[in-house]
Amino acid sequence: MKFLLYCTFLALLLNACSANPAADDNDADEILELRLLSVHELPIIDPSGLSFTADRSALWTVSDERGGNIYKISFTGEVLDVIGYEGDDLEGITVRVSTNTLFVVEERLRQVIELDTNGTVLRSATLNIPANAENDGLEGITIDEAAGVLYIVNEKNPRLFLVVDIETLEVLSQTPINFSGIYLMRDLSGIYFEEKAQELWFLSDDSARIVVSDLDLNPLRVYETEMPQGEGIAVDVDGRKIYIVDDLENSLYVFGY
Repeated sequence: MKFLLYCTFLALLLNACSANPAADDNDADEILELRLLSVHELPIIDPSGLSFTADRSALWTVSDERGGNIYKISFTGEVLDVIGYEGDDLEGITVRVSTNTLFVVEERLRQVIELDTNGTVLRSATLNIPANAENDGLEGITIDEAAGVLYIVNEKNPRLFLVVDIETLEVLSQTPINFSGIYLMRDLSGIYFEEKAQELWFLSDDSARIVVSDLDLNPLRVYETEMPQGEGIAVDVDGRKIYIVDDLENSLYVFGY
């Protein structure tokens, strides 16, 4: 009997020590705090999607209203340039630094499109993914140039993480996103690839939070934004700042972390 009790105790002890060590190392048992630094009103209807410009001196965003354009904005929300591409339902944008071209996603059309900075369409492709509802489609895009891929998220029904080849625009893989517990995300409204740490920053407007994962989609950290409708994210790791556009308030939020 004593031997059985000892074995049971030892098993429980070993399990407690080894369960999710990565979470312990990253304080992943708690939601981390963001510091709201500033909020800037944008003269843009329904901004959605965010990316640094190629030289990281400003930001690109898009309007998801029908006929909406692509905008270059300052870090305080001033419109610096407008690209006259009229979208159907633009929901995400990222920059290919090596060519200074832009990739955008169209939610209802399920398309990824490459344009130059004059608004000329260079290539486009319709992605073969589930379309259970017209407005539950492609919602965010980011780029990993070293790996030669785009990372795209499908908002919900289902929530999907897509890896797309930059050259062919073919879907290489699609993975359901089913984070649970404190990492639960009811939708995916934006994504940003952080090159230095090789991390993915997922944004959810329904859950008002950010989940950071590794490239194997193991969640590492979680932050609450407390934003009404965050729909685009860009992260400055050197400055320890997070930029998020809010679709409901037509605003640019700046957080410290």
